[in-house]
Amino acid sequence: MLHPLPRMLRHGARPLALGLGLGLALLLAPAPTLAQEVDYLGLAALLMKDGHYDRAQNALDNVDVEDPQLDRKRYQTLRGLVALRNQDHAAAEGAFEQAIAAAAGQGDDQPVTPILYIYLAQAHSGQEDYAAAIAALDRGGEALLNTPKYIVFRAQTFWKMRDYAGAWNTLDAAQARFPAEPDFTRRKVFMLIELGMYQAAAELGTRYLENYDAQEADLLALGRALRNSGQLEQAFRFLEEAYLRYPDSRASALELASAHLAAGRTLAAGDILEKTAALEPELYSEAAELHRNAGKRLHALNLNARIADSRKKAQQRLALLLEMQNYEQIIAMRPALTRTGFIEEQATRYALAYAYFKTGQHTLAEQQLAQITDPGLFRKATVLRKVMAECEDSPWECI
Repeated sequence: MLHPLPRMLRHGARPLALGLGLGLALLLAPAPTLAQEVDYLGLAALLMKDGHYDRAQNALDNVDVEDPQLDRKRYQTLRGLVALRNQDHAAAEGAFEQAIAAAAGQGDDQPVTPILYIYLAQAHSGQEDYAAAIAALDRGGEALLNTPKYIVFRAQTFWKMRDYAGAWNTLDAAQARFPAEPDFTRRKVFMLIELGMYQAAAELGTRYLENYDAQEADLLALGRALRNSGQLEQAFRFLEEAYLRYPDSRASALELASAHLAAGRTLAAGDILEKTAALEPELYSEAAELHRNAGKRLHALNLNARIADSRKKAQQRLALLLEMQNYEQIIAMRPALTRTGFIEEQATRYALAYAYFKTGQHTLAEQQLAQITDPGLFRKATVLRKVMAECEDSPWECI
């Protein structure tokens, strides 16, 4: 079953700026007819602008609601915005309805502004009453159909109520009305991905790239959405395009490398991170690890040498040398292991003891084993001591 929240709200999609900040500039205008000594409405609006909604509520609580000169539209709008911010959607709905009624009663002096219907729709949507949210948007009239972000909000609301045709038709009509606006096509691509129509999504996504100046974030969002849906080959179309356009971008490199890993192409992922590490040196450890996992241990050692973090470098180098059975170099690492403090790790002491054992230096091996107390490693140390004892008795068996 499809999640009620469309995935087009994720995958890097641009956030819809319909929140509580909209319209505050209008609300900040002083109320010239308010006879109170303190302008609590103006104070509340200022506090909300600074993000102090609890204090704004306290200011609103001090408003004299019996004052015949009170700007009731402004008062109820501020109450609704505070309630909306506090996710008290039922209270917000009531306040916005009262604000609309107050505006209607004031005639042409303070007409009902379309933003009030957006706020009201948000209050309904917060209560998952999406049909009422659409009705509120309809009450806003033509004005709400002339602003792309409000149209997107309408489409999102249809999607939440699982009216996928309504969401698609809303974006379709908007696309015809605003052909230069890329966001409608972009969101349609994510809708197709959410509906499992991956081939159609890839085709529309390709047309999107051809017709609009797609940015890196767009390419990555499309590629990531397809990759997360298991459509790796389709995802590569967009992720490789992003990497080609933005070769120095860490984000593009990591996304493409992740896709290669998901496809089982470990070496390809390692090569991408190696190139990016020239600009982002902290990626050398990840690049080395990927080459190590791909079986390219000598190359991994070369990349390991470029790691700036001495402790991380020592830890990874020790693991590589163990896999390569290069015990002499492990022993040669002892000063570096001591200097970085990594030798205090009991797994490191066991690895060093094993290297001494493999090179016939049993006394030095015992010195390291004597400092092991971890139960699991202690058992391994006991087995290693037994093997060393057997080698002392029958050295030819350990050659």
